[in-house]
Amino acid sequence: MPKLRWAQAMSAGVEGWMALPDLPPRPARVHAATDQLIYELHVRDFSWVIINPGGLTHTSVSLRDALLAVERPFAEVHLSNPEEREAFRHISLLEDVAVVAVRGMLAAGYERAVALIAELRAEATK
Repeated sequence: MPKLRWAQAMSAGVEGWMALPDLPPRPARVHAATDQLIYELHVRDFSWVIINPGGLTHTSVSLRDALLAVERPFAEVHLSNPEEREAFRHISLLEDVAVVAVRGMLAAGYERAVALIAELRAEATK
């Protein structure tokens, strides 16, 4: 889990910082490379994506294009709130195309994303 190991090394003064042992155990598939993530988006069958794009939020047009190309809704999750960090982190290439956005809830943000997706799916079936 390279991103989480790196996050553990971040300054404790950054909102959203948490030590690795503080994260609840859960299965995770971590992609080390953007191109591998993009490949997985195109070869897997799924109805939703929950993604923590990290720094790719601010820089990856390729990731944005891949998420749009698979024509599936996605939730963008960030452990911290990028709006409360450095100005360059306020730019998101994904926020206008994400159906769900959860920021600043630490690991609980993933559960919140699942709950919001469930609500949207329930509404869609009414």
